[in-house]
Amino acid sequence: MTATATKHSPGSSAFGAAAPQRQTPAAAAVRLFDAAGPRKPLHLDGRAHPIEVGTAGPALAVARGAQRMQFPLARLSRVLVRGRVRWDGEALALCLRQRVPVVFLDSRAQPIGAALALQAQPGALDELLSDFVERPDWRICYENWLRSQRLTILLRWRRQRAALGKPLARTEWNDAVRTNVYVPQFAVPGPEAGAAYGLSLAVLARVGVRSQYRAFDGDVLALGADLGRLLDLFICTQAGTLSSHFDGHERLRARAFEARAAEHESFVLTLLGRLRRRLGEWIEPWP
Repeated sequence: MTATATKHSPGSSAFGAAAPQRQTPAAAAVRLFDAAGPRKPLHLDGRAHPIEVGTAGPALAVARGAQRMQFPLARLSRVLVRGRVRWDGEALALCLRQRVPVVFLDSRAQPIGAALALQAQPGALDELLSDFVERPDWRICYENWLRSQRLTILLRWRRQRAALGKPLARTEWNDAVRTNVYVPQFAVPGPEAGAAYGLSLAVLARVGVRSQYRAFDGDVLALGADLGRLLDLFICTQAGTLSSHFDGHERLRARAFEARAAEHESFVLTLLGRLRRRLGEWIEPWP
């Protein structure tokens, strides 16, 4: 379930678990959450009403009008921001210190940027990627790998359709490959794109890999954005069609995304494993 800075029924929290009520006026009710439990994303949508974000000890203090809520950083995996959300500098610094990515979305819920902490403990894949972008042919190799992953996703989708007794027509398959494999910036419009980007950044932060790598020629390997697009395509094929994601209210779609968050994280980790093996083949080992 997704955390949102919205009004909830008495005794329930944005995380879906029971939470005690503080003895404050109803117009300024404050929700406190136990720091124990799984990490969840926090969605801050200030399009209808502006939101202010401050700090309350080890938690984010979120205010929208008379509503007051607190979200312990120990419970947050990432924060997705959309619309009129005013941040206190200390609140943003707290997220960075706790290595919680803050992703900013536009009016269509498409990712436009993120606030990320400096890398503290780089992993083995980080070292491989740093060496990789020093190669003059890194862009060609990397784009070929991305195309192969998009094709792998489509092949899985075709097998699933056949198993369900709904095989793809040749023209439909050819169109899918032409449209989704041989384009460098695949994206499906919808709120899942921002959620996929945010989840990918959270996974990268956890495994000690940067979201971007600056190459020797000044170009950038945008790993976080590319993983988000691959995950977006993966989710799209799960919906059974490549034309759009499943229909439904935006909040319900966000909850559906979070309900399968473990599967999505596993997919991103699988992609990183494939990339690491491929990098091992491209980069000559040290003597």
